Amino acid sequence: MTDVEDREPKRIKRAENRLQAALDRLDTALHKRGDHGDHGGAVAAEVQGLQVENDRLRALLTTASERLDGTIAKFKTRLAG
Repeated sequence: MTDVEDREPKRIKRAENRLQAALDRLDTALHKRGDHGDHGGAVAAEVQGLQVENDRLRALLTTASERLDGTIAKFKTRLAG
């Protein structure tokens, strides 16, 4: 595997991890605010929407990663042939 091929999946994984950490922090803040805030329902709905979007983006990242892997495999085959 080349250096570029090594870095791309790692970059995607780091982006996923950062996104999940941000959602976790938001969820924690929501629970704290739910005990003290007046807009808990609206915030909860927003968090749920963000979680749905997160799931959608994860699926897109998986698809993109699989397609990239396939393209790299094709290039390797052509270069070897």
